[in-house]
Amino acid sequence: MRIFKILLIQILLIMPLLVNAQSYDSLWKQVDEAVEKVLPQTEMQVLQRIISKATNEKAYGQLLKAELTNAFVQAYITPDSLMPAIAKLDEKITKTEKTDPAMAAVYCSVLGNIYKSHIPNIDDRETLSKQYFARSLADPKMLASHQASAFEPMIEKGIDSKYFNHDLLSVLGFEAEDYQTLHDYYLQAGNREATLITALRLIQQGRSYTAHQFFKDSKYIASLDSLIAEYHDLPVCAEVAMERYNYMSACEDVSVAERMAYLDKALLEWGNWKRMNMLRNEKAQLIQPMFHAQLEVSQQRPHIPTKVQLPQVRNIPSLTLRVSKLNITGDEEYNPYDKEHLKKLKQKIIAGSTKEQKKSFTIVNDYDILKDSLTIEGLPIGIYLLEFATE
Repeated sequence: MRIFKILLIQILLIMPLLVNAQSYDSLWKQVDEAVEKVLPQTEMQVLQRIISKATNEKAYGQLLKAELTNAFVQAYITPDSLMPAIAKLDEKITKTEKTDPAMAAVYCSVLGNIYKSHIPNIDDRETLSKQYFARSLADPKMLASHQASAFEPMIEKGIDSKYFNHDLLSVLGFEAEDYQTLHDYYLQAGNREATLITALRLIQQGRSYTAHQFFKDSKYIASLDSLIAEYHDLPVCAEVAMERYNYMSACEDVSVAERMAYLDKALLEWGNWKRMNMLRNEKAQLIQPMFHAQLEVSQQRPHIPTKVQLPQVRNIPSLTLRVSKLNITGDEEYNPYDKEHLKKLKQKIIAGSTKEQKKSFTIVNDYDILKDSLTIEGLPIGIYLLEFATE
């Protein structure tokens, strides 16, 4: 019995060391497994272990993520527990405002997000959210001096964080969507890339949406063009060019030719930008060969010509129509758009009944959309299969 007690004491003494020895990745993996298995109590137990480990090691990012996740799990189990969890986070803000202002700012941002997204039943939640976000950005210079990586994994560096020197200010500013504060700071600091990105966000934020969009005399286009004129030497200015194209492509008074001209211009100037494949894809879609065919009637009297309308034809030199008589009755049901049904229908084609006609098109510009038609000569009574083929 004494041996058992000694072993038990040894195990209890070793357990805290094992907890600290486990990596954060391992602990978070256990959290994910608990989530997948819908075991909230187990999830909370592992989160408490992360909180204990992070507190001892002063791993702020790990601590913050674990505390926030734990609050939401508590709220999931007992909805009324979210407000007490918020109160605890508020206490942490008070405790850290003077000793660790960067941590306090992150706590404020977290609470701003909670009020914005997770508490729909509070009347003044939007006001509270804005207040906490404003507190999170109260000292831009201090935030800019801190690296966002210090708060990982709660805060992850974005793809373009390098333009903001990976600072904490940009992360919290984008969370708050307070682009004016960011723009003012980076402009004063002389960071042109960050100034451009935040200026673009400000313009996008102030855009008004209407059912009918026009390019001519557009203030939105004028604002974008002003940015391009000032920052066209920066590779990141490609983002402004993409926004300009997105806007003009939805305008009723912009032709396909005008869209193509701007695509060519943007690709020539900023073609090496990492996201410019978006515009390349747009250009490819504008010149992609295609056609639409519509029968005026699906049933016609014998020996009466039938017209096939071609309302849209693009970048196709010629179109061949094959008309074949089928050895089937009207009682049989087939769907020619079904692969297997079409295969069976082709086996029903009466030998020697197929007639072809070819329509050629004059292509001036590969993006031009043409309109045309075909006429099928009057046919004897029967059921026919119509097939189109492009060159």
